[in-house]
Amino acid sequence: MREGEEILVGMDICEDYVQLTYYDNELLSSESVSREDGEEQYLIPSRLAYRKRKKDWIIGDDLDSEHPEDIVEVKNFFQTVITGEKVRIIDKNYETEELLQKFIESALKILKTYYPFKEIEYMGITLPDITKEVSESISSALKNLGFTRERYILLNHDEAFLYYTISQDIGLWTNDTALFELEDDGLHFRILSIDRQTDPMTARISRKEKTDKLTKSMINSNKAESGNLFHTLSLMALEGSVVSTIYAVGRGFIDNWGDMTLRKLSPGRRVFRGQNLYAKGACLAAKNKTQAEPDKVVFIGEDMIVVDVSIKAVKDGRDREISIVRPGVKWYEVDTWIDIIIKEEDELSIWFKDAVTKKEEQRFISFSEINGVKSGMTRIRLFIKFTDKNTCIVKASDLGFGNFVPTTNRVWELIWEK
Repeated sequence: MREGEEILVGMDICEDYVQLTYYDNELLSSESVSREDGEEQYLIPSRLAYRKRKKDWIIGDDLDSEHPEDIVEVKNFFQTVITGEKVRIIDKNYETEELLQKFIESALKILKTYYPFKEIEYMGITLPDITKEVSESISSALKNLGFTRERYILLNHDEAFLYYTISQDIGLWTNDTALFELEDDGLHFRILSIDRQTDPMTARISRKEKTDKLTKSMINSNKAESGNLFHTLSLMALEGSVVSTIYAVGRGFIDNWGDMTLRKLSPGRRVFRGQNLYAKGACLAAKNKTQAEPDKVVFIGEDMIVVDVSIKAVKDGRDREISIVRPGVKWYEVDTWIDIIIKEEDELSIWFKDAVTKKEEQRFISFSEINGVKSGMTRIRLFIKFTDKNTCIVKASDLGFGNFVPTTNRVWELIWEK
């Protein structure tokens, strides 16, 4: 990485650990940040504490090197921020966004020890799941750290899995891709399917029922029996799917106890085992968002909109179709606007195009009762937001045209439902 070059960052925040990655422009890949040179110490415990003597905040293993009486730890940090609880430290109550701000800031300091003169161009942050409330808390924390909304993306683990997959050689995702994740609560299976017949391509993730028949405690007591059970459960999960690649992730796969089973599953497939898929996926999502091209794959997730909202207008002297909202974003993250000048036409057509069904619908807003339309001296501001993944609200406000045409202060509203 060259001096002065901006850096792309990925961060995976889980209940038990956080991981950091950065994009290496020479290797053209996302790389994990290790805390000790030459060792793969990627997992930083998700612990946050206030240090009374120095009046600062520390995370991870740093808590263990301090005198217990000198620190006040946020108990169950991850669950605290997920549930939105307030925490009292010394004599002050801290909101969720404040705790997240301290945690993210401390985590990024680890990155600064490696690249002290690098500014973050774009960052991807992933969590197992992201709700509207968690998204708002993280966004507030990042805003306080100086990150505008144009400099980061928030993803759940499904999305990070998708970005990681499509950033690999296309031969690895010719067919479906399987993800096996073993954590304290059991073994999780996910199958990623990408439809290449649509434009853009669309992706879905199906979750097989989690099983608690295989746990880390069982593995520790009987590895041979655990391997046989893992093989049986894997075959059941893969049934009905044509899988090109299998990824095995999660703390349960840190040891090599399951390698024999993974080798049994490998004929006709590629199989990988590791701990940093989500963190790398978040970094690769950041890389994707800095490209000029729109996403080549749209994820059809629970909170994702699948419609493109656009208008047809003259831009740079040419008739263009201008997308205001693209498919593949979470409905609660859509809050955008655009200014347009109405000329000669007294109505505006708005197009809603479904990326899955290809169905197109045209809706209209009429401006026939305001002055300046014929002369091109009417400026309209369009606000777009969604109330759920299938309901879009478009508001149009008359801004007038400076001192030439005063505003009428009129507001029009259009509600579109899928």
